[in-house]
Amino acid sequence: MLIDINLLPKKEKKNFSVAIILSLLSVLFIIGTSLTFYYGFVLKSQAQQLSLKNQQVTESLRQEQEQVEMAQSTNSVVELKKAVEWAQSYPIKSVPVLQHLTSLLPERGFIQQYSYSEDGKVLLTVQFDTSREAAYFLKWLNDSKWIAEANILSLNLGSNNETNTEQTEVPQTEYVPRYIGSFDITLEREKVKELINMEKTEQGGDS
Repeated sequence: MLIDINLLPKKEKKNFSVAIILSLLSVLFIIGTSLTFYYGFVLKSQAQQLSLKNQQVTESLRQEQEQVEMAQSTNSVVELKKAVEWAQSYPIKSVPVLQHLTSLLPERGFIQQYSYSEDGKVLLTVQFDTSREAAYFLKWLNDSKWIAEANILSLNLGSNNETNTEQTEVPQTEYVPRYIGSFDITLEREKVKELINMEKTEQGGDS
């Protein structure tokens, strides 16, 4: 009877399951790493796009804001221009003007006719004792801050029916002729309004 005796060490069977698991883990790690880098790249690209869009929106809002401010500025200029035009066209009250013109008359000067238009034109007919008084009155008109320009249109001797009541009581032998002067006056509109307002303010403060 033969007996087979093998004195060589017995070879162990390779454990392929461990190798397979390690290989699978390696593949999964590689895939996971790749996906992580991929999604990181995608998220970075999206962030850049969002940043670019944000810059575009911000620039668009800035331009719209500038347009709104320009429109508001234009509207303000238009409103201011309208206010200035209104102030320039606003009529001056005639009573203060008449009072000022009366204050410039010589002692025996009398206003016979007074015509005032809203554009600042005044036509005045005044009675004087002498022609020199008419010349002085014209000078005082042109020296006044209220008046831009004053001209004398005519200066004539008045007839008997143009004299005042005091004169008609004087005997004919003592009759002194009176001079009738016509004046064309242009008011300094803005200055007149300013002076009238100053007078109102002063009167208000005194009261």
